[in-house]
Amino acid sequence: MMTKEQIAHDLAMVYMYNRYGITVKGDVARGWGEIETKHFPSSTKFQYEEVELESRDIWGFNKTEKVEKGRKVDAIFQKMVADYQYAYQYFYDLIRNS
Repeated sequence: MMTKEQIAHDLAMVYMYNRYGITVKGDVARGWGEIETKHFPSSTKFQYEEVELESRDIWGFNKTEKVEKGRKVDAIFQKMVADYQYAYQYFYDLIRNS
């Protein structure tokens, strides 16, 4: 028989798949197993932000330059983790209280 925790995890993963298009296949039991990720946002792309420089252009406005803000996947992954935790807790509470 599946535990309430496992059911909540499985439902949360279905939610994550539908929301983000993540495709994960595999099985883990007692800390051992294999997981294969088929689709995940690229971790090699950077996000950029514009910062003002002290120098000015010919019209007197401060010049700007694009600088690396971090990897694009960082913000996406942080949101995904928060969404998973919320979904897991939501489904676990539904199962526990029913």
